[in-house]
Amino acid sequence: MNTEDVVAVPFCVTQIACGDGIPFFDGIEYMKIPCKRLRGIKEPLLVEVTGDSMEPFFFHREIVLVDLDRLPSHGDFVLISFNGCLMIKRLHFKDGRMCLISTNFLYPTIFIKDCDDWQVLGVCVKKVRSLSELSLNTYKDIKLNK
Repeated sequence: MNTEDVVAVPFCVTQIACGDGIPFFDGIEYMKIPCKRLRGIKEPLLVEVTGDSMEPFFFHREIVLVDLDRLPSHGDFVLISFNGCLMIKRLHFKDGRMCLISTNFLYPTIFIKDCDDWQVLGVCVKKVRSLSELSLNTYKDIKLNK
């Protein structure tokens, strides 16, 4: 593979919690990813998830490819900054209110209130089991049942 076939994609050093969130950000490293894995993704970011609140959809230590340029819609898995913490949740609109849902039923739904400080940073679009699989043909598109 030559250098024209890969692109350096930012990788968030901080693991992103699928539960209550991570209150800090340790910085960015860069990972070389085959260009063909990034088709249709305008502003990629790699994150490693931690915790079990999004199981069975995202598992502890999985790598998720987030598109920071994609606008979220109902049912999308999103990377969100919520009250100073980074987390991955499923975005839903219920009864005119926005909420964040864990796919693990043991975790409560978070209803976003007017006083909350939040920003959807991007939409989760692909995942792999580990960093070692990033250059392999093992990416799974994130299919949603909205």
